[in-house]
Amino acid sequence: MQHFGEHVKGMFSSHEQLVKRSGKKGVDRPQYLKELVEEFLTSGSIDCRKQVLANLANFAYDPINYQWFRRLKIIDIFLDQVSEGIQDLRSFAVAGLCNLALDLENKQYILKNGGVALLQECLLTEDEAVVASALTTLMFLVTPESKSEITSTKVVSQVLKKVKSDNPRIQNLAKIFLSDYCTTEQVGDVATLRKKITAEDIKKFSELSGDTNPVHLDKKFVESQTTFKDLVVHGAHLNSLVSRVIGTQLPGPGTLVVRQELKFPNPCYAGEEVEVTVRLANLRKIITVDFFCTATEGKIVLEGNGQLMHSQRFKGGH
Repeated sequence: MQHFGEHVKGMFSSHEQLVKRSGKKGVDRPQYLKELVEEFLTSGSIDCRKQVLANLANFAYDPINYQWFRRLKIIDIFLDQVSEGIQDLRSFAVAGLCNLALDLENKQYILKNGGVALLQECLLTEDEAVVASALTTLMFLVTPESKSEITSTKVVSQVLKKVKSDNPRIQNLAKIFLSDYCTTEQVGDVATLRKKITAEDIKKFSELSGDTNPVHLDKKFVESQTTFKDLVVHGAHLNSLVSRVIGTQLPGPGTLVVRQELKFPNPCYAGEEVEVTVRLANLRKIITVDFFCTATEGKIVLEGNGQLMHSQRFKGGH
């Protein structure tokens, strides 16, 4: 937050100040921003697009530009590039959102247009500049209404990993996020597991379960009869990895699942490496956990929650 304030000190707080600083002939900021937007949208040169987006991100420091940013839909350009842009474009786009996010109207627009989910995906990248900007922006976006989404299990589990980062700035930002915006229960204990699921793994699971649906086993069927890109991993296979973490790591041996809610937002394909994350949300008689599973480029392939009990609490050999 201090980083933002240092830049704001030099900004123009009114149109009159802008005129005084740059002279009447050099004030046509809306036209200049419009030309930058047109150049970004029409240029076929990646280097040109990088330069333009960097300029737009710099202009995002200045509150006097905000009304024009909204009219020219520059915030949408930033959001699009966070979602779809190449690495350098994503870096400038996240920086632009970070510079805009303290303004109330900008904040609401970013939240309304899926900004939290996009920023959560940025936490998965190895680009430290992107991660730092994403963490800062998430904190800027916190409101009473958005706090539950911003401190969801998916976000908090990623931030917890950043506490162990070798980058001191990212480490400090993660600690601030957890201490200032999360409860003790939200932070909780987290366990993870990584595994690459091969076509052979899918075949073995199919034999074990008896689920011989061709979407899991027959590549020709998948290519000719479905819209899937490859053999699809069984949902129960992914959930078995969740069970593995619960039974061997957190809470650990002796734990039994008594209730689960599952969602499968995206297909997981043969050959993808998945990461299962389980967070201990509540450690009482009924243990509560949240969990999710990510695959390529951070896509969520399984998410849910469960209620657990330790086997010693069951009677009659249940």
